[in-house]
Amino acid sequence: RVLFRSIDTYPATIVELQRLCGSEVASLFAEPVRPTKPDPDNPQITWFTPLDGQMLDLTTIDEVARRPVIATLRRRIDQLKPALADPEIGPVIASWLNITAPSDLLSVGGNPVLINWGYLPADIAKSGIRREAHFADTIGRYAPELQRPPFTSEESASYGDRVRNNSRTAAAAPAPPPTDPPVSTPAAAATYFPGAASMPVEPPRSGAGLRAPLIA
Repeated sequence: RVLFRSIDTYPATIVELQRLCGSEVASLFAEPVRPTKPDPDNPQITWFTPLDGQMLDLTTIDEVARRPVIATLRRRIDQLKPALADPEIGPVIASWLNITAPSDLLSVGGNPVLINWGYLPADIAKSGIRREAHFADTIGRYAPELQRPPFTSEESASYGDRVRNNSRTAAAAPAPPPTDPPVSTPAAAATYFPGAASMPVEPPRSGAGLRAPLIA
C-alpha cells in the first residue's frame, strides 16, 4: 500500500521552509501533486517546479556540466541546515532527503531539484543499515556531515538530538570531501512507482493550510 502522508505535509511545511531558508532553498524540493482520481494499481505523483530551463537527470550528464549543479546543491543543503535544526519541522524536512535513487536528483536550468523525495524502495526501507548505505549513495555523498534522514517514527523523534550531538562533534571530526555520482540509466522524472514506502510524519502546526506559490 502506498503511504502519502509525507507529501501531504508539503503545503504547510514548504511555507515554513521558505520563511526559514528562502525560496531558492525551498525550490530544491519539487511540489508533489497526486491525480484527482488515483489508480490503486498504478499510483503516480506528478512533480512540479517553479524553475525554468532544460530538465536533465543529473546522473546522465558529463562531469564538467554536473560540477556547477553539484556546487549549487551543496550550497542549498548547507543553507537548509537552519530548517533541519528546527525542533518542529526539522525531522519532516530531513525525511524529504530520502529519495528512491540517484536519478531522482534533476538539473532544471542548472538548478538542483529533487523528485520522489520522502520515499525509499521497500526493500531498503525495511533495514536501517541499508538506509544508511542508500543515503550515502544518494544525497549523503554531497553532504556527508548530515545525519541519516529519519524514516520511522522513532527515528523522527530522536532526529533533533542526533543533529545537536553531531554539531558538537563536527569540529573534532571534519567530513571527507564528497564525490560525484557515477553515470547511470535515467528513471522516469514525473512518476511515483509501486514498491516504495514513505515515512508517516505529522504536519507542522504553524502555517498549516497555506500553500507555496509554485508554478507548474
